[in-house]
Amino acid sequence: MSLVGECLPGVKLQPVKRNADDRGFLTEILRADDRDFRQFGQAYITHCHFGAVKAWHEHAIQTDCFFCVQGTMKVGLVDLRRGLAENSYMSWAYAILGEKGSDARLWIPPGVAHGFTPLSRDGATILNLPSHPYDRENPDELRHQWDEFTGPEFWETENR
Repeated sequence: MSLVGECLPGVKLQPVKRNADDRGFLTEILRADDRDFRQFGQAYITHCHFGAVKAWHEHAIQTDCFFCVQGTMKVGLVDLRRGLAENSYMSWAYAILGEKGSDARLWIPPGVAHGFTPLSRDGATILNLPSHPYDRENPDELRHQWDEFTGPEFWETENR
């Protein structure tokens, strides 16, 4: 389980424990006493059909917490923060979450653009637990074209 690409400060991929037996499984995704939990804004799921790309979204205030609840999802990340000591501006990374990836939650801090595409034929579904509720009157969201930072090849599956 790891992020592929460059180090993006504040982006964290944290394993969650799946408790499985012959009846099924239970996975604890987030608790109020988790070390990285700051505040609860809302919970929502988003589904992406196979072949589609939902990208890029950026927030100035909100931290996102992604968990893939169905299928397998490639989540792309591009650091758009200027002036960090780590000088990670325009650095990129990605994580594979879900059934054929990591059973993990992915923390995405403000200023890191993110997007995703499913790797599973039936699509994939992400649960997001953002730090702030969506404000329809004044949304904390900046959108960029899906191929603006990385080009279309970033979203393709690499055959090996």
